[in-house]
Amino acid sequence: MDEITQTTQFTEGRGDTVHPDAAAAPRSRWGRSAKLGGGTGRLIGMSLAGGIVLAALIGAAAWWLGPLAGDPDPGRPWLVAALITASCLPVGFVLVWALLVDRDTLEGAVRHPEQSIESQWYDKAATGAFHDLLVVLGLGTFVVTMTRWEAELGLVGACLVAFMMLDVAARYLVQKRRG
Repeated sequence: MDEITQTTQFTEGRGDTVHPDAAAAPRSRWGRSAKLGGGTGRLIGMSLAGGIVLAALIGAAAWWLGPLAGDPDPGRPWLVAALITASCLPVGFVLVWALLVDRDTLEGAVRHPEQSIESQWYDKAATGAFHDLLVVLGLGTFVVTMTRWEAELGLVGACLVAFMMLDVAARYLVQKRRG
């Protein structure tokens, strides 16, 4: 049986393009990586190694930039770097895993997530929130210009990000209720 026939057989004739080896093997909770050519163990091992490297790089950057930022404990910069490295390790692991895993080998993964109803709800919510942000920025710029109010940029940026997050969340919930 050639690869095209195998692919069609495993995808039940939907015309999806799936690597025959990925379709033939059972799905697992952690998945496998076609890029690494191995099973779940190899994927987790490489993800952990990559996560350690990423976390160590971020920790080294914290150690190096610590004196410039007014390190809270200048006597022990290694402690700050170690804490930052430890807190970045899970994020680094998940990031590397997400880059390496083959979606077709994940248990419960949606075949075409970009075509799901939730994805459409999010797209509509994000588009509407962006338009709201344009209005808020325009009105805010007008008010700041007329009143000559000087605000700290970090605070303004944090408020705008919080506004966008709340706006997207509210619009998403409205889209979800509408169906």
